[in-house]
Amino acid sequence: MPPNVCIAYYSRTGTTRSIAETVAERFSEATVNRIRPAEERRYADWLLRSAVPGSSVPIEPIQTDLREYDAVFLGTPKWTLSCPPFTEFLRQASLEGCPTGVFLTYGGFDEERYLRRIVSTLREDGADVRATLRVQRDAIDTPDCDAGVSRFCDAVVPSDTDH
Repeated sequence: MPPNVCIAYYSRTGTTRSIAETVAERFSEATVNRIRPAEERRYADWLLRSAVPGSSVPIEPIQTDLREYDAVFLGTPKWTLSCPPFTEFLRQASLEGCPTGVFLTYGGFDEERYLRRIVSTLREDGADVRATLRVQRDAIDTPDCDAGVSRFCDAVVPSDTDH
């Protein structure tokens, strides 16, 4: 029986969505939930908000109790110091004991520290974070990226599970 997997992600430009779709292809049946802000904003507004650590914005209703899944994959772009829609999703999410993988897309720098902070927050809330994946924007849709996604998925859901 294939694992019951959920992928929840935020993507403004489509870069993070691309990785979410690649992850979804690895599983025969995956629930994919896109995190959407309640109000779309101009780029300059997003940039200012992302410069404030822990900044969040209201998001549209989305499934946040993810404990029923065998595994959860969470994706976000790395902006400056926060990604407000993703931050709000994390505040609402219930992942206690759930095998979790976090993927992050980025174009700039300091992505490791940002990802460590996300993982720390998830672990403090009880998630079983098993793997992370950082993908530079220019590496999307390359063979190396696909191989990295495969290793990432296998670290969260071991390959002896049907997927």
